[in-house]
Amino acid sequence: MKKTISIVRNLNQLDTYITDTSLLSPNIFNITQLPNEFTIGKNLLKLKGVANIFEPGSELFIEILDSNGNPIYNEVINVIETDQSRVIAVYIYDNTAAGDCILTLAGTLQSYNNQVIPTAWQGITNAKWSVLVPVNTKNVNTSEIIFDTLNLPEVSVSEQIGVRLDRSYENNTQFPTFSDGLIEFETKDKTSTAKITGAEFKPEMVGGTLTVNTPINPVPVSTVPTSSIKSYSSKIRKVLNKDFIELENKFVFTLSQSLSQHQYTKFDPSSYTIEYEASPNYVGTQHSESFALTEIKNLDPATGDISRIKLYINSSGTIGTYELINDILLEPTEIFVDATGSILPDVGVGFFTSQSIIDEYWEAHTYLGKTETTAPTLTFSTSSLNNAVVVTPSVNYEQDNEVLVFQTKPSLPGTFIKDSEYKVIFDAIASKNSLSNFQNPKVSIYLSGSSFNADSSNTLNNLLNVSLGKKIGQLELQTTEQRLDDQQFVFQADKTGVGSLLFVIESGQWQFSDVRTLTSAEQGFTENYTRFRTDVPVKHKSNNEIKFKVEYYNAAGVKSDHETIVENKVFEGGNRYIDGGFSMLTGSLTVANSLNSGVEIVGLENTGYIRSLGYEGFNQATGSGGGFILFSGSALPNQSATSYSGVGLERYKN
Repeated sequence: MKKTISIVRNLNQLDTYITDTSLLSPNIFNITQLPNEFTIGKNLLKLKGVANIFEPGSELFIEILDSNGNPIYNEVINVIETDQSRVIAVYIYDNTAAGDCILTLAGTLQSYNNQVIPTAWQGITNAKWSVLVPVNTKNVNTSEIIFDTLNLPEVSVSEQIGVRLDRSYENNTQFPTFSDGLIEFETKDKTSTAKITGAEFKPEMVGGTLTVNTPINPVPVSTVPTSSIKSYSSKIRKVLNKDFIELENKFVFTLSQSLSQHQYTKFDPSSYTIEYEASPNYVGTQHSESFALTEIKNLDPATGDISRIKLYINSSGTIGTYELINDILLEPTEIFVDATGSILPDVGVGFFTSQSIIDEYWEAHTYLGKTETTAPTLTFSTSSLNNAVVVTPSVNYEQDNEVLVFQTKPSLPGTFIKDSEYKVIFDAIASKNSLSNFQNPKVSIYLSGSSFNADSSNTLNNLLNVSLGKKIGQLELQTTEQRLDDQQFVFQADKTGVGSLLFVIESGQWQFSDVRTLTSAEQGFTENYTRFRTDVPVKHKSNNEIKFKVEYYNAAGVKSDHETIVENKVFEGGNRYIDGGFSMLTGSLTVANSLNSGVEIVGLENTGYIRSLGYEGFNQATGSGGGFILFSGSALPNQSATSYSGVGLERYKN
């Protein structure tokens, strides 16, 4: 993230008339809140100042120097507490030096202890207070969450109505065990991998557990008998392709004789099991539901770090308090997803699971200088890179002004917020190819759209007939072929608006996988945007007015004093659906648009019938209007003028 710095003034060394050595300076600066330590993120400091002792219009100076003497950035927040304290945010970054920092306040007094400041000290900085505060970048930020009054969260809520989805799994198994073929293990360059023979890995195995009970011929050989070797187990970090997976754990065990550790770096093909959670198939039901799509902008507070968000509702006409309907842990949010109008779980469009995903959300172009020609082909592949798209050029592109562009479709723009931080993450494989004259493979990453300022000095922006936008990074290989995992590029939006992601291939053959564009923030700092979907329990009436409330919590579970209210959103709600083979509605059911009208469905002991409401029988109908009854058994038992028994259908007009 972009780090803000301050200028060193060395206020702690300033010669002043008064040097306050008290703990919280109650007689001058009056510190109303001072943390025991500064942790990573935006820390909270509050001061009130003693009234009528400062020179009117004079400036209050604040300086914080870390243990190396470097300044720690701080800023006064546009907030005045109920006790008239001012709020100061103290920024601790991951590279801030640990240890005691020196916090110093300095100002200009006109009097002190009811005594006028001597003439020689009047009109200049004449009082200071210093204190040591530990800096600990390892601890979680639990500062109070306070928002700047000029930059409060913006919450929007909209209704989505869709069918309730049932999940189904292959062979009706959510947590299958896979054991086909054999596993060969190797640790190289601190990375542990496994190769499969006789079968193929599945993309959904990420996060699953690999267990090898009896590794065959592990090396290097240990000093203990082979029979003493324990099994190997590890979480699967990544499915590299259909043949290889990356594992979290090395193969290390402790020798019981010496308590020393031995590490195996390889073993031969061995039997194994992989336990994992299968990816579900979603099947629509007859039951429609109402969902609230909630989007929050300007989420980053002035102090503190938001860990959780709680969403409450209160229906119009309901007596009582708000009802909690969602409690979410704040995590990075994918920017490029399938239309948010879908109630399916959000999946990034850069997760290539089929050719149709590529065709629907991505496009490609070939630019030869000012001319656009035949576009590259985009092909789904799993052979060398898991769930990848292969960008295959159609023409030669050898010159500096000749490029291939692989990008998200402009019809699927991502939303970005000014000055907010984001990151692009992806895997790739690149190799030299003849169509770019076997040059070193090179790709640049751009963001284009209303959120980004196109760099006018960028060479490609000037050489092509289109503007590529803002360049955020590039990769250039020095090898014939190379795999690149977890490539990450951090950037900020220049404006609030929309944008598209572009991979600009300047040379080489490229394929990409697991492309993600996420909200980003350093540890201790809050991402500035989130989006989530919540099932809304709508009352059994249409066009129900609902009030939403959003609360913000830090890692310690302490709620911010600020909460966001979204007033009177009209929710239509889903249908009233009853499933199952044992559901029962006792008595009668009326289908109508008002009371005492419409059609009545009745199920009673020894009878069942459907009738127009108010129709009491043939003999009673004369002069009272028409109706009908479809009956079985002894219908309308509470009257005797017309006898109904057996089974029948009767219609009467007038």
